[in-house]
Amino acid sequence: MREEDIPKDSDDQRGREHNEAIQKTMNKVKEVKDLQKKGYSIRKIADETGYTKRTIKNYLSTNFNPVHGQYGVQRTGKLSPFRNEVVALRSKGTTYKEIYTYICIKGYTGTEAAIRQFIAKEKRLQSDLEDEITDGPTEIVARKWLVKLLYKPLNKVKAISLEQVKNVVQKYPLVGTLLRLVWRFKEILQSGDKELLHAWVSEAAALDLNELTSFLNGIKKDIDAVENACTLPYNNGLAEGSVNKLKTIKRIMYGRNSFELLRNKLLLLESRKFN
Repeated sequence: MREEDIPKDSDDQRGREHNEAIQKTMNKVKEVKDLQKKGYSIRKIADETGYTKRTIKNYLSTNFNPVHGQYGVQRTGKLSPFRNEVVALRSKGTTYKEIYTYICIKGYTGTEAAIRQFIAKEKRLQSDLEDEITDGPTEIVARKWLVKLLYKPLNKVKAISLEQVKNVVQKYPLVGTLLRLVWRFKEILQSGDKELLHAWVSEAAALDLNELTSFLNGIKKDIDAVENACTLPYNNGLAEGSVNKLKTIKRIMYGRNSFELLRNKLLLLESRKFN
């Protein structure tokens, strides 16, 4: 890639989060300075905003910089002096063990695993660069945000947008299928229609994914209970809550009591509910 082709402003997820953090800090700085202009003392500003006196003094300093001094700084490691040699040797087909032995003679004190991780990262960077050159700029969406979509609706996951999800699904259709299946399963549990459950099981089984297959086998083994969860208005939440409370009390008293004492304590706590 030529120098002039490098984007001046990278709009990736990490960059946006960094810019948002800076903006939030600057809003706080403005708030503090506005209060000072009104004649507020540092102590009164602290009472008004909840910031510490030290933070307020930093915000009021003429040398204050919202950007962390270490942001964007790449720290050198044990492998840094040998990186070019490692890349050159690996490109010639030299094994990791041979590379490790060679650079150890020259003073390397790290591990062979670090060399493997470095080469793996270089391959990813090269692959991303090739994709960017051929297909245009790309954006990396962290897997953790996609995982959160399995548990929360999109409007509750602030770190990912609808457009990003659409782009991911367009490139990886299976992700869209899995998200749709998970959301559909939640709807079925509240639908009161067990026939929808069986249709969902058949649809999920058709994907032939090991993780889904394991989950489906569990459903089939206890299908009566799962059907009841779909059709009946009550559940075992009360029993599970009581068991959880019992386990919590047991852990608090672990190693310092007998079964009889644990029993009496639990019964005493229960009796106080009705007093």
